[in-house]
Amino acid sequence: MMENSRKKTMVEEMEALDKKEDWDIVEFLARRNPIGNTWVFNKKMNAKTRVEKYKYRLVAKGYS
Repeated sequence: MMENSRKKTMVEEMEALDKKEDWDIVEFLARRNPIGNTWVFNKKMNAKTRVEKYKYRLVAKGYS
């Protein structure tokens, strides 16, 4: 059940990025290196230390 919640949250984040038109799909130039990305997630806990909400963000790997 927890895995379904995480996947749903990731799909919602991708839909939000698409709706805001945060990126464009372009041709990849052979002489360039792509910037990697990763998913970063946080868990919002309630007072009884149960997971209330998952928050995922797709971020660029700034160190590469």
